[in-house]
Amino acid sequence: MSLFSVSLRLLDAILRDSTHVTTDIHVERFFIFCLTFVLKAVLTSDEQKRYSDLLKTLVTVLPDDDREISVFDYYVDETCEWDLWTAR
Repeated sequence: MSLFSVSLRLLDAILRDSTHVTTDIHVERFFIFCLTFVLKAVLTSDEQKRYSDLLKTLVTVLPDDDREISVFDYYVDETCEWDLWTAR
């Protein structure tokens, strides 16, 4: 429960500071990012893979990428688009 609470506080802070969030899709991307960011701290690499695979079947706002990488490899940038952490 506390991890979910932390992810919602993170989401709240992001949404308060972002002027680019204009659609429900943007909010959903940030929600998925915040939840994923918090869960990374407690999930093993196998659990992260399963979580990422599950999200791909449930959510349509994930990055469209054919490479074998997970949602943990992405963040939502200032324009509300997914970008690779390695691109930073």
